Amino acid sequence: MDFLVTDVFEKGASDGTWNLLWYQYIEAIGRQCVNPDRKLRAQALNYFQRVLLSQEVHSRQGFDWIATFDRAIFPLIATMLKPEVYEIDPNGMAATRLQGASLLCKIFLQYVIQVQQHSKDVLSLWIRILDTLDRLVNSGQRDSLKESVVESLKNVILVVSSSEFGADEEFWDQTWKRLDSFVPGLKEELFPAAPPSPPAPPAPETTPQTEQNPEAVTETPPASS
Repeated sequence: MDFLVTDVFEKGASDGTWNLLWYQYIEAIGRQCVNPDRKLRAQALNYFQRVLLSQEVHSRQGFDWIATFDRAIFPLIATMLKPEVYEIDPNGMAATRLQGASLLCKIFLQYVIQVQQHSKDVLSLWIRILDTLDRLVNSGQRDSLKESVVESLKNVILVVSSSEFGADEEFWDQTWKRLDSFVPGLKEELFPAAPPSPPAPPAPETTPQTEQNPEAVTETPPASS
């Protein structure tokens, strides 16, 4: 399948042909990312990530980020979360889920960096990613998965906050509202409130000067010689 994709790139296939082949390609790789064989599964995940982060793929006219999430990434994570898939290799699948969470965040960051514009699609996709990470955190695994998810989230939030979306109030309102349900306190950890300024010192008291009454001043007669 790999040589077919390369061949399509070189021959300049139409967008429709390329997209058809592209989705079949990444869906096939995604199926191997939950293969019962642990070694094969790890190799497939590494390759899946490398392909999805490829600038050659992103620069292809007609490449659709949202469709790629819908057709390949979200279905893969959903499959990882199935109990029957997890039970195939509980210890190994725990690590696979961890890789899946990291992959989800990395691909979203690439999307945000390249889009660099306010869009309802970005917010909608981000909320779906947070929903998926919530499911991973609460999938009943050991704390290492939650710690990994939180670290990935921190990285995403810090990068996005310095991008064009840093001033998007709706984006952040929705983000903190969703995050508070499964990683409460993350906002305060990343962006602690500035300590209150110390109170200003009181102004020094001024003593009013006593005005002399000119009528009370008497001339002293000159001394007699």
